Amino acid sequence: MRIFTIAAAGLFVAMSAYAQEPEPDVVVEGYRIEEAARAFARSVSATTNREDQLARFDDRVCPGVIGLNRRQGEFLADRIGRRALELNLDVGAPGCDANVLILVTQNPSNLARAIAEEQRYLVAHTGVQENIDTRGADALERFITEDRPVRWWHVAQTVSRDGQVLRNVPAQMWAGSSQSPHFHAEVVHANPLTASQTHASTRQEFRNVVIIVDATRVAAVRLDALADYVAMVAFAQIAPDVDTHEFDTVLNLFNGGGTGITDWDRAYLAGLYSVDPHSTSARQQTGRIAIEMRDTLTN
Repeated sequence: MRIFTIAAAGLFVAMSAYAQEPEPDVVVEGYRIEEAARAFARSVSATTNREDQLARFDDRVCPGVIGLNRRQGEFLADRIGRRALELNLDVGAPGCDANVLILVTQNPSNLARAIAEEQRYLVAHTGVQENIDTRGADALERFITEDRPVRWWHVAQTVSRDGQVLRNVPAQMWAGSSQSPHFHAEVVHANPLTASQTHASTRQEFRNVVIIVDATRVAAVRLDALADYVAMVAFAQIAPDVDTHEFDTVLNLFNGGGTGITDWDRAYLAGLYSVDPHSTSARQQTGRIAIEMRDTLTN
């Protein structure tokens, strides 16, 4: 598997004021939700090592599961696929090349190390491939060594406004490899004249994500809740060390809370997949995500 909105009488005035009394509460509540959403979005959203933009999948996702029996694997992949459809992503048919690869194992660190050493195209960090960007070598080492129930690693690439991959991987790099990826494209260059102070000429798209699940540590977790957690960390590059206990999110699944995807999670993902991917900074994007979350949660 390879590489988803001045009266006449004093009595009338008083009655009118009484009738309008709830409006300030609505405004205050909306403001509080937006502030909380802003704090959440800025806390959980991670960027790649080189680019100050939030990455996301652009069109098609293909969940692939290894390490579960057939029934459990199909359930996990299907539920993740449903979450992708909620984001208006296409889901690949059975047998498609997985770009959301979920590996369930009792030896997660050993598996992560083996992938990093033997199948580097799956976790390629900055400098390994031109135009490929991740959170960097130090973050990769933490992905390998830190003990977590679920660990994730995203690989992003830079594309132009019309979706063409920029400065793609040299073909000779994969010569002789039985694992040669299928996503080669011609080398193209972004037009700097299409950029502005608020809009960039390029955006960041996920090429693939690897998610490793510790089978022992998730044994007592409901499979539907695990699938929702995996979907959350697959479709958004979530900072692995973030403290989310103040928020109603599936990200609390392994710290005493969270039983599945929440309205808060859906609003965050919907915001991520609706804001302008060509924004010039992640801070600009998270601010807009907060507004989208407010509108979703108050309507």
